[in-house]
Amino acid sequence: MRQYLSFLFAAFAFSVPTPIVQTENGPIQGYQEVHRGVPINQYVGIPHIAPPLKNLRFRPPQPHPAWTEVRNCSTFSPICPQGPSNAFTFPPHYKMDEDCLTMNIYAPATPSSEKRAVMVWIHGGGFMNGGNIELRERGGEMAAVGDVIMVFFNYRLGVLGFLAIPPMFDEGPDIGNWGMKDQVFGLAWVNRNIANFGGDPSRVTLFGESAGGSAMGMHLTIPSSWPYFSKVIIESGAPVIELLNLNLSLANGIASTVEAGCDDRKDVMECMRDHKWETLLIVLPPNIFPVIDGHFLPENPYNAMVSGRHHKVPLMIGDVNQEFWNLAGSLFLTPVTIDEYKAMIKLICGQKIGDHVLSIYPCENYNKTDCRAVLGEIISDFVLSCETDMVGEAFANQSLPVWAFEFSHHASWIGVPWNWGFWNGAPHASELEFVWSTTAIHNGTAAEYNLSTMMSQYWTNFAKYGDPNGNGGSPKLPTWPSYTGPSYPRMNFNLPNTQVVNRYNEQQCEFWRPIYAFWANSTWLPFPKDSPLRPENFHKWKKH
Repeated sequence: MRQYLSFLFAAFAFSVPTPIVQTENGPIQGYQEVHRGVPINQYVGIPHIAPPLKNLRFRPPQPHPAWTEVRNCSTFSPICPQGPSNAFTFPPHYKMDEDCLTMNIYAPATPSSEKRAVMVWIHGGGFMNGGNIELRERGGEMAAVGDVIMVFFNYRLGVLGFLAIPPMFDEGPDIGNWGMKDQVFGLAWVNRNIANFGGDPSRVTLFGESAGGSAMGMHLTIPSSWPYFSKVIIESGAPVIELLNLNLSLANGIASTVEAGCDDRKDVMECMRDHKWETLLIVLPPNIFPVIDGHFLPENPYNAMVSGRHHKVPLMIGDVNQEFWNLAGSLFLTPVTIDEYKAMIKLICGQKIGDHVLSIYPCENYNKTDCRAVLGEIISDFVLSCETDMVGEAFANQSLPVWAFEFSHHASWIGVPWNWGFWNGAPHASELEFVWSTTAIHNGTAAEYNLSTMMSQYWTNFAKYGDPNGNGGSPKLPTWPSYTGPSYPRMNFNLPNTQVVNRYNEQQCEFWRPIYAFWANSTWLPFPKDSPLRPENFHKWKKH
């Protein structure tokens, strides 16, 4: 309870002002908090991109207008428009608005003989949800643990962040990817301004989780991002699954214009810009994602990384051990027997492939009485885990520094439904409070607090030295070996013990490898040839 109260006290004590910092837009002043005995200067709600309103909607980000008076940056901005979700730790009474493109910076106030390493966080949420105001992703604790500068920024989401429709070609080369371009703009702003906060622009680590982790794969493939970061951490990110080829993205965008009533307007773009953002959220298709446009994002990141056509930097990469086991529990409300499991796999895959799947995913290896466990493992391996392994393996095969991890602790605040006896590990995103050392918001145990401190030390060591083991200084951490063959070891973060484990799912991941390759190169469209949603019929949607 003491940890929780001290965290809340720090989180809401805005009374001490920071020094004034000059940015390229104008002077700002924030507030100071004390975390773990270290004063941290916090500047939140820094407007660095012009609000993407009216004619700036569905356009590349533009610089925020300058100001001359000192701007008070002690209040968090609204999050970007998004649908409802209970997967985030937003504070009470948070706001949502299209004027949301702001940045938060957490910088130790203590003197330093050199510029500090910088860590830039890209939040998750499927490119449809999330924001830089989450309680579990506040940077004060991590900045104090590692003596680094933490940076967070919002980016446009969903239909406002990734809509791509043919009339956009009439306005210039940019189409879709507005949210990704917000991220690149934010990285460039950090490069130009972070020295004024005590940061070293040559030592920027880019990291993210879930959609943020997928964005890492994209930034490794987006040449315009490369000058602005020197290391990457990918947490549970899948750069194959969470993006679209141009044809499918355009088809989804056209479906949006139809639902918005803009498809028969002379100027489709004017119509889409005139709509309130609340209306556009209602017409959001289920899969508005970044798009491989061949220009800004030149190719599928999976292809680029396994072929060596990417930014070659040190990498930390990993996931949690039961990413989507809880999804299996939600899909199947009662235990699934072995016979039911076998019949299901053969029905979906056919006899030959089904027999192979059953041989590499035997129910008995996961739970002898409830096959929801192995179904959860199959979903997890396909969506995230095996792709994570293959990206790490690709970097290692190119002789790049790689460290891999797995998080397996089932946090004390995560409940287990009464009939989910098969679920005892870490679900998707449950490592976040441990990376950020924010377990106190849930009144976590002392052991969880210590585990979170260890993980923050590894993460910040990587940012400072390019190696999670640090430079041999204190505090001494268990040695984390690099991710190299043939055993491909990874650090398994768990309680009561954190230890190194070797790769255990090679056979399962080899099954998915050709499927990833097919997905990464697919131009499949689920529409009949005469459908106006097929690319050869897109000319019907061009501006009259």
